[in-house]
Amino acid sequence: MNKKAILEIKGVNKSFKDEFALSDINLKIYSGDVHVIMGENGSGKSLLMKIISGFFTVDSGEILYNGAVINHPTVNKAIKSGIYYQHQDLPVFENLSAAENIYFDYRISTKKMLKTWNALENISECTKLFKKLNINLSPIKNMSHYGFAERQLLFAAKAFISDAKVIIFDEPTAGMSEVERNIFFDILALIRQKAEVILYISHRLDEITTVGDVLSVMEHGKLISTNDIRNANKQDIIRLITGKQDIHQFPKISIKPNSECVLSVKNMTSGSILKDISFNLHKQEILGITGLMGSGRTRLANCLFGIKQSDGGTILVSGKKQRFAHPLDALLAGISLIPEDRHTNGIFYPLNMRNNMTLPNLKRFLNNSILDDNILRQVVNDYVKKLGITPDDSDNGIQFFSGGNQQKILLARWFMKRSLIYIMDEPTRGIDIASKIDIYNSMNNLIVKGASVILISSDIDEIIGMCDRILILADGRITAELLQKEATKEKIYSLAINE
Repeated sequence: MNKKAILEIKGVNKSFKDEFALSDINLKIYSGDVHVIMGENGSGKSLLMKIISGFFTVDSGEILYNGAVINHPTVNKAIKSGIYYQHQDLPVFENLSAAENIYFDYRISTKKMLKTWNALENISECTKLFKKLNINLSPIKNMSHYGFAERQLLFAAKAFISDAKVIIFDEPTAGMSEVERNIFFDILALIRQKAEVILYISHRLDEITTVGDVLSVMEHGKLISTNDIRNANKQDIIRLITGKQDIHQFPKISIKPNSECVLSVKNMTSGSILKDISFNLHKQEILGITGLMGSGRTRLANCLFGIKQSDGGTILVSGKKQRFAHPLDALLAGISLIPEDRHTNGIFYPLNMRNNMTLPNLKRFLNNSILDDNILRQVVNDYVKKLGITPDDSDNGIQFFSGGNQQKILLARWFMKRSLIYIMDEPTRGIDIASKIDIYNSMNNLIVKGASVILISSDIDEIIGMCDRILILADGRITAELLQKEATKEKIYSLAINE
């Protein structure tokens, strides 16, 4: 049966300064397909989606929807024409409930304006929706209570109730565990019954054959291949994305275990989320912490960095008792945090790449109370090369970098700090394969230099591949501790759901 081309991209070009451009993109997306887009960070995937959904206009070329040109000048016009874009970094109303966030656009599009909004009716509808979609979250809680993965599920519900016919998902499962991903895939299957086409950006090789029909790969702003997903194997995809064959995904180095305890947490509690948390972190160890959505992973990171306060328990750093009333206290004790949400808690958008990277480290570059700009630029350039940050111009505004390169800049900022302990909360979320390996090698470099790492991740393969020991969180408690050699995905999932 011949499929109809619903969306057609013809000769699209778009330039930003001199560093990056989309170049002559030609692509057809057919009815009923989930069309997966892959490529390294900075390859142009999200930019192409933003052009389709009205964030940017093209310099030349056309986008056709059902044969009609739809070069949208605004996001609202794209939404009205039936295009829904679920961003990698979701725009939410933090002070509104989950129900209000999900139904806000729907109410306006159906002419049910805020002045006639019945809050109880809205909560009732949302409760039914959550039951149908198997989302075990409260519609009443404000969005500020929910983490990244939970928000992605909530916005998948928002996509489901929309009348959109072209739906774009940009890294929707980043930060989700296997259990949450399966819930999302079930929602995606329901959306697929309503929408005409789905565009799906992902870096996760293990999920594209589950969700996709067609795979397109982008590189440096160009479309380099489009194939039936059934004809693509893992090594072919890796080679297309990275240009390398047989890449080693988890380059863990082996260092003799060190008995020195650099961090000891005893009987920590925090609100109703963390209960009686106790563990030790040893020198030159990578300690993994994983668990399902809502298990308390990010709350633990925030308590260890002074963002959230613990109600009880003690924290010892190198044997000295600490109380972190503020992140500055944690920094002074030798702890750095790479946060889960880089946009809200990490990146300074008015500043360029160089200033974002060096802001907490300016004392390193003082020469008689004056900043030595030459040394500062040299150190920044060294980190740019080490982490493979592109473009490599440190004068570029941070907004001109892809999400993956922004994450590398944030990592470089804290690596430059030369801390004793690094807490990394989902450091490779939304990062391509090659960039993940750059980050893993940087973690190895920290360990070699004597630091210790707490790696918090929902990616079980990453946890098993990179960690010496693994702690499993469930319902705010540590339910188990495993050595790397005894850890399996099945064992970790069983412990994470507290069975």
